[in-house]
Amino acid sequence: MLWKDKLTQCICVQRFVEQVILGYLRLLVNSRDELALARVINVPHRDLDHRAFTDIKHEAKRCGLSMYQVLPTNVVAKSSVE
Repeated sequence: MLWKDKLTQCICVQRFVEQVILGYLRLLVNSRDELALARVINVPHRDLDHRAFTDIKHEAKRCGLSMYQVLPTNVVAKSSVE
């Protein structure tokens, strides 16, 4: 039974990696794809929580830009505060 658990775990990890890669590729094609950005925004781990993501989304809406365009400004601001 142990090998079935490991196989299931490997399949889940592989699926996660595929989704992340597809997310990055989708962002290359369309930087306004918020679903793709949501998938990859914290991969690798960047200490961005749900609140940070929401703040970025509100800032993008306020400025009339995509979240992708607003992201560098907010990440730099967050890292300089800490």
